[in-house]
Amino acid sequence: MRIRKDDDNDIIKNIRESFIDPLANIDPIELNSEAEAEQETTKINSELKSNDWTAKSQAIQRALSLLKGNAVRFQSFNLTEIVSNSSLAILDVRSTLVKHGTLLITAAAKIMRDNFAVCADFVIPNLFKQTNCGKLFISGSCKHTIFAIVENTQKPRIFKTIMTESVSKSAAKRLIVAESIVIALQEWPKSIVMSIQDIQKVISTLISDPSQEVRENARLANSLYEGTPVSYVQSPDTTLKRISKIPESQFGSVKKVNRKYQPFTAKTPKGKSLFILPSIDQTSMFEIDQVMPPQDEAAADQFCKLLVSIVKSESFFALEGLEFALPSSIIAASKLSSAFGSVIVMIPQLFSTMPEEFKDNVAEIIITTKINKRIIKRAFEQFGESIVINNFVGISSRYPEETIQFFTEIIKNNYVIKLDSETETFLKQFMATVNCSSEVLLQYFATFEGDFENHNQEKEDFDKIFGNLKNFILGEKFNQNEIHVSDVENFKIYIENNSKSIVDLLNDSNNMKINLALTFLIESLTVISKNKNSDSFTHQNFRIPDLYQPLFDLIQDQKHLFSGKAMKSLELMCFNVDDLFSYLKSKDYYEVSLSFLANRIQQDGLLDSSILANYSELGKILLPYINDQKVSTRRHCIMILSKISSLTGMNFQSLFVEMTPIQQKLVNFYQDKMFANNSQKDQ
Repeated sequence: MRIRKDDDNDIIKNIRESFIDPLANIDPIELNSEAEAEQETTKINSELKSNDWTAKSQAIQRALSLLKGNAVRFQSFNLTEIVSNSSLAILDVRSTLVKHGTLLITAAAKIMRDNFAVCADFVIPNLFKQTNCGKLFISGSCKHTIFAIVENTQKPRIFKTIMTESVSKSAAKRLIVAESIVIALQEWPKSIVMSIQDIQKVISTLISDPSQEVRENARLANSLYEGTPVSYVQSPDTTLKRISKIPESQFGSVKKVNRKYQPFTAKTPKGKSLFILPSIDQTSMFEIDQVMPPQDEAAADQFCKLLVSIVKSESFFALEGLEFALPSSIIAASKLSSAFGSVIVMIPQLFSTMPEEFKDNVAEIIITTKINKRIIKRAFEQFGESIVINNFVGISSRYPEETIQFFTEIIKNNYVIKLDSETETFLKQFMATVNCSSEVLLQYFATFEGDFENHNQEKEDFDKIFGNLKNFILGEKFNQNEIHVSDVENFKIYIENNSKSIVDLLNDSNNMKINLALTFLIESLTVISKNKNSDSFTHQNFRIPDLYQPLFDLIQDQKHLFSGKAMKSLELMCFNVDDLFSYLKSKDYYEVSLSFLANRIQQDGLLDSSILANYSELGKILLPYINDQKVSTRRHCIMILSKISSLTGMNFQSLFVEMTPIQQKLVNFYQDKMFANNSQKDQ
């Protein structure tokens, strides 16, 4: 029976309201000690792993009650592990189990905030799987849980998972992507949103989506991203430029309809949604040049007032021609005006709007904010660590106390894991000059003693930086920071020599540990692959053979929680086709390894030299599979043989003659269609 539209609206309304405060109708359970918290965590996790759905539901409800009772104040209450084990509950067909599971995840996201990012990688894919469910309650609950994660976890990494659904065949999933981007643009600091990779490309794609609702949300996202009025983006005259305008004289007068766009997102806290700007005297904004830079307190107060008005209203045209004088004016105002605090909150937006103007003065701007941690973090995101740190090195003689305070803050708050050798050398000498007594910095150098005297011993240095690799991956430093490495060559050796720690985590039954291991692996391999001076080393010598089996196991796991991240890890580390031979010959792994290799060869030519060196043995392994019962196996086999043919030319003849005519025709077809650029037959 089809639900009536008004019933749909009631269900959606109830879902939306329940996710505003997921703990509103929950009775609290209070704990009194760390021992009780540890006991409850163990009991809940045990029940979540059972096959009894009633036990799972009760465990999740108890977790919700414990959250209502503020159990998170105890360190032994491991909310991350509970979320990890409850993430499979949302894949259930029972509405009750999905309801409690999504409420738990929403509550966890609201409590953990940015720390929820470690859970998002495996929670969000499961939520997306249920957004196409025929039960409106299940699909709606999962949708609003995704929105709650986006609103509360302001980390670019969560969008890596969300934006993969922008090319989904499901319009519902593409709509959630568009809505999530709008929420991020409304709720997050602009500098963080701008750092999300490919966000503008995804918005542009969704603006041309076949679904009208997706297009409307994408246009709103574009208006927020570009800073243009929504009415302008939605206007048929400005948005649909690809459609030629028909002269009115041909078909008479046509009335234009510009429907008002209705907000779609869940109810948001006051002050966080799109706000109506206060009325501003536009003419006064043009007077800001008369108080730049301010020379006295009255001029400084006026400068601060005008600048805040300009940034709030995004009327940056009023600063045209004055941009390069803005940093020095802000520095001057900080020394004269008691109202400078109102300017500090605007600085992140100025960083993202005028990066070139602030790049060379960023250290002095941070000093004007009294080394504000939020401003430091935004500066790192906008300009990068090296630019900000080098700025402070350059002004250290003028601002010795502030320089020591800056380095103390970035080390204490884990904004950097380890400084580069040049900065360490400077800082150690500078500390001696100013008689620095910062315990944080002294402890830092005690931990890395000898780093600036033994740069050739990078293997030893990495052991000191990361310590026990397994503990590092599971610890707070990795959770809060991305990996930055200066000596990539020795970092490769370190990863190879410590691969057992990664294997142990990948084989663990704990989803959180698996996810963290994969995240570390992807970030590490990405750092290695981007190093422009290490291509030859990477392609010829970089091998981690013991990681293949656990990654293949994750790819073909029926739950498919981590198949995407495992596949990405393999793509970043596989440069030698002979590393796959044992798996191509295995009855347990030949299908997954064939599938991986067929996809890998279509991406780039990094495997070409290895295939050329081993084509004879590879061909012998593949030929038996060309007659396999499974269509997918035969197709993958043909694809790989086509690649071999395009690389080897006439040398492929010995393999070619062992195929049937139809198989030969398929090899030629794929070679011409997909690997024409590699073909050497004419040589």
